[in-house]
Amino acid sequence: MHRFYVAPEDWDPDALVLTGSEAHHARDVLRMKRGEKLVLFNGRGREITAEIVDAGDTDIQLRKLHEAEMPPLRCRIVLGQAVPKGKNMELIVQKAVEIGAAEIVPIISDRTVVQLDSETPPRKNRQNGSRSRLKPPSSAAKTGCRACTPQKNYQIFF
Repeated sequence: MHRFYVAPEDWDPDALVLTGSEAHHARDVLRMKRGEKLVLFNGRGREITAEIVDAGDTDIQLRKLHEAEMPPLRCRIVLGQAVPKGKNMELIVQKAVEIGAAEIVPIISDRTVVQLDSETPPRKNRQNGSRSRLKPPSSAAKTGCRACTPQKNYQIFF
């Protein structure tokens, strides 16, 4: 079943609506129709299995079938990752989320060489408005079937 992220501030189990890029993905990319089932998650351990009631031009109305709270992993994984050269950090974050990392801490040492691509401006995160060169971890959480997304942390300097 396809999984879709709904930001915690938009999470309302009584009025389920898929909007924005997630609605576009379901309607235009996956071509989901009325009656198909999907899973919504909020990144904080809550999941809802829902059915499409109406697929409009801007949003998708859903009907809740089942709601569950996913238990956290028995162990808490905190990844301390030295910032690599190039675009490898995005892949590292993606894989860390897929295996269940609860927190990702970028580490900058004396030997760290960070080269940001000056031609590509940082992307605006649709979920919280911040600017980052990385994809939001919710996209990897969809793939990894996780109901929780990791905390972002500040850089540590060595």
